[in-house]
Amino acid sequence: NFYQLIMSRARTSRDRPAIAFAGGVATYAMLAEGAVAAARKLDALKLSRSGLVAVDVRNPLHHVMLSLALGLRGIPSASVQFNFNIAD
Repeated sequence: NFYQLIMSRARTSRDRPAIAFAGGVATYAMLAEGAVAAARKLDALKLSRSGLVAVDVRNPLHHVMLSLALGLRGIPSASVQFNFNIAD
């Protein structure tokens, strides 16, 4: 699957660019290390694999890392972007 492919690529091409975003470039190693760290934090939440997690993280690197972490744990996710305008 996609998540395991990224992790495999991180083992063979650690320093190669994986994604580019407005703030710079992240290597495969950066993605893998961030995803593993996030996955460990997710374990404490005890999320169900039968549910769906909406991911609304504005930092593109963190968004990808969290999406990868969810995938590594077998938790389905959807990228969303909410924009709340609260009238006075």
